[in-house]
Amino acid sequence: MLLFLYYILNIQLEVATAIGFISGFAISFTANRHWVFNAAQHKKRLPRQITEYIILVILNFFFTVVAVSLLNDHGIKPFIGKLVVMALVMCWNYAIFRWVIFVAATTDVPTPL
Repeated sequence: MLLFLYYILNIQLEVATAIGFISGFAISFTANRHWVFNAAQHKKRLPRQITEYIILVILNFFFTVVAVSLLNDHGIKPFIGKLVVMALVMCWNYAIFRWVIFVAATTDVPTPL
């Protein structure tokens, strides 16, 4: 999205970057919610899921910036550090998505008679 907006449509870089980031966020959230974790049936949880997802994105961002910098300070090149950090982020994201953000709410589960 960023490249299309910037290079093809000649939109200002900052605007194209922001639109690309927000688009990626929306696509990622929707794909995880609907297809990966099948949590779309829990409509009452949507505002909470979005809030938790945003918090996780912010924490991931700051962790990534700090961790890549620290690894670089210890002699690990940024392209390797970024791969290592993204592998870690990917692992805990899956766990947090699975057991926190997209978990079925107990009120959504029918109780046996």
